[in-house]
Amino acid sequence: LPHTAALVERFSDSDPVVWRAAAKVLTLLGDDGAGAMAGKLEELDDSEAYVRMRIEEVLSWMGPTGARALAERLTSPSPKVRMHAARALGRLGPSTAANHVGALGWRLVNDRDAAVRRVAAEALGALGDEGAIALQSCLREGGP
Repeated sequence: LPHTAALVERFSDSDPVVWRAAAKVLTLLGDDGAGAMAGKLEELDDSEAYVRMRIEEVLSWMGPTGARALAERLTSPSPKVRMHAARALGRLGPSTAANHVGALGWRLVNDRDAAVRRVAAEALGALGDEGAIALQSCLREGGP
């Protein structure tokens, strides 16, 4: 949708009323809104950590839709984006992110970046029984 990018840009506004209003509209847009927010994660640098945290928070409000958008970022070419996506999935908890334990397990075993592997393991540990089972399975299969 053409206006999603403009709404996502509001996440850098210092006025919480502005960025939360944009967030509300984006959540109402479902997959399109979640995709726009997750796509913005690819563009952020370290000086915009507060924007990343806001986006991750709003994606968490979206339940499975937000989790799916975060899981798609696990395939980003950027290790930093993959790491933050894994961490955010772990924070969502088992009721929301359990469907993505396979993707996190794959990152744990196969990612070239040690920080991504570490955060994927932490995220799996935070995802309850399903995450623990996936973590044990990855470790048995000789992960890094």
